[in-house]
Amino acid sequence: QTFAQITNPITVNEEAIFHVFSYFCNRISQFNKINCTSAIKKQASLFCIVFGLHYLWIKEYLENTMNKPQITIKDIARALNVSPSTVSRALKDNPDISQETRNLIHAYAREHNYKPNVLAVNLRASRSNTIGVIVPQLVHHFFSCVLSGIEKAAAEAGYNILVAQSNESYEQEVKIVHSFLAARVCGVIASLAKDTSQYDHYQDLLNNNIPIV
Repeated sequence: QTFAQITNPITVNEEAIFHVFSYFCNRISQFNKINCTSAIKKQASLFCIVFGLHYLWIKEYLENTMNKPQITIKDIARALNVSPSTVSRALKDNPDISQETRNLIHAYAREHNYKPNVLAVNLRASRSNTIGVIVPQLVHHFFSCVLSGIEKAAAEAGYNILVAQSNESYEQEVKIVHSFLAARVCGVIASLAKDTSQYDHYQDLLNNNIPIV
């Protein structure tokens, strides 16, 4: 499981990779001390070599990519000597921008791994494309099935889901609702906690024109 996780450099840190790499290096030294067949020792050695190369690749990826500042619309505009508004409209394929300019801006954005700032977009739009979902506990098979259906339907409609569990606690449920408000979700699907007897926190959602199911 640990090895599977480190194959995705986005989800782990360098220290975790190094610890696992060290573990396998120690293991191969133990293989050399005990009575193992030469085939086992050879396979273990090969695995450590491959793992080591993989570690070095991820380390370089983290240094060159993860620590690299994210390019912005202003950076693209400065590099191509156009206005930020031109870049913004070109990235949205606005027909007011010439096809040649759009192609140039798209190519530059792809080359430099440009990603739109979702938070900024949500702030300007005063909403997100996210539906908040509150469940008592994720471990129950029923809620796992329900979440699977919600996620499928939401994805088909172009929405993401943000899932939180109340652990059957009214206080936790209130905190979740407030966090959903701060995240500017566009709707909430909730299964009430057992001890929920007041609903003012849900009224806050309605007061902000956020529908509830």
